[in-house]
Amino acid sequence: MSTQTFDPSEYEETVRLVNEGIGTIKNSLLPAVPTVLNWMPSLAGLINSAVLNAAMAVLRDFGAWVQDLLVWLVEIIAGILAPVMFLGWAGNWRGFIKEAATDAVGMMNGLPIGKGADPLWQGAGADSYRAKVEPQVNAATQVGAMCDSTGKLMESLGWAGIGLYLAILSTIVAISETLATLIAEAISVAGIPAMVPTSVTNAAKLAALLALGTAAVTQFGTMTTAIRDLNAAVQDN
Repeated sequence: MSTQTFDPSEYEETVRLVNEGIGTIKNSLLPAVPTVLNWMPSLAGLINSAVLNAAMAVLRDFGAWVQDLLVWLVEIIAGILAPVMFLGWAGNWRGFIKEAATDAVGMMNGLPIGKGADPLWQGAGADSYRAKVEPQVNAATQVGAMCDSTGKLMESLGWAGIGLYLAILSTIVAISETLATLIAEAISVAGIPAMVPTSVTNAAKLAALLALGTAAVTQFGTMTTAIRDLNAAVQDN
């Protein structure tokens, strides 16, 4: 089993923060962007027009980017409870389900008839059954191995899912902070010249965070291949 430990309360807090963060972006920060953009042209006499236009472009483009990203994030978090289910079933597959197969192996290996040492059952029928014991043991052993592989795969899916949602949470926090900073700078008027460098600095941070999310999605792709391989093994007589 993995050396990692799963803390349900920590994950529940992650889920709460993800949902809360998306709600804040959708209901508070994004709606403020058009309001600020409508207000900013009135500052034309106070701020250099080139600086003002650049700041307005930054806020407009960042708001549009967040709007598009939000659609993707909302789709992704639809499965936010999946890691809990994967980790739970990982324990089941590597626990009592696998145990049933390994118990069967032990039982069959312990049969006197399987060892050819049963004095109470001899003859053609005994010989025929004895010949079937080893294939049955091999089959039960293979079932046990598949249970273990399935459990490991589900465990990997669970931890990859948790990593994905932690990356999403970090991205949501960065988006919220960036939007809040840009809006605050725009409202303060004196901070408007700082909006462009702020957007450049935060773009690098967001790119790094989104790379984490992309890596998690790539990991899911790798595990999808493992799922196909496991499915093929299950169907192989």
